[in-house]
Amino acid sequence: NDISDILIKRADFMNALGLQEVWGSKIQRYIQKRNQRIDSRFAWDGKKERLFLFNLTPDDKIMGLQVRNMNSIKGSSKYLTYKLSGIYEKLLNWKDVELIEKARTIDPISHVFGIGFLDFGQSITIFEGPMDSWMWPNSAGLCSIENKFPFEFEDLRYWYDWDKAGIEKSVDLLAKGFTVFNWGKFLEENNITKNRKWDLNDLVVHLRTTGKKIKRFDNYFTNEALDLRYFIDK
Repeated sequence: NDISDILIKRADFMNALGLQEVWGSKIQRYIQKRNQRIDSRFAWDGKKERLFLFNLTPDDKIMGLQVRNMNSIKGSSKYLTYKLSGIYEKLLNWKDVELIEKARTIDPISHVFGIGFLDFGQSITIFEGPMDSWMWPNSAGLCSIENKFPFEFEDLRYWYDWDKAGIEKSVDLLAKGFTVFNWGKFLEENNITKNRKWDLNDLVVHLRTTGKKIKRFDNYFTNEALDLRYFIDK
């Protein structure tokens, strides 16, 4: 269905919250250090020091977003994810019940970052975080390891973080026959320490900082049950 009438124009949202573009802002250096392309997917809230990550359509309309608190207080959430209805209710303070109910029909896909740009004729790679997914072609970021891809689709690959939660999720998926990124084998064969948390963004920063050469990432996707040992023997 055509949902454009209930999506939020990026420019309108920026004006409503007093956000600024990343270029020339305090956050520009951080984004560049993360090797991210600075474009309309990012915005900066200088007053509250919040980085906004937008789940955009090709015509720059917002269907969901994630906020990263750059000065988060201990015990508070570093990341907050808002589905479309939540943006209207909690960030824009709209009271239009009919509009919010329409927005709820989009909520099941609003947290799937990159959904508007996916080619379903090719393999889709699923990441936990939006910024990881923005570094890989034809991929989606689900904002949480607990969120599921909302469509039945056979050719999915999962590239979750190399941490306790990501390893457990990858083991579960691999045991069920799904294709996952074999972090254990990748780190072992490329002589990179296993004794820290890794995600794709952190890894790219590390590789570009050190100049280290590695084997192709595509070589390390597996659906072989025998490869469970690379995760269990962490």
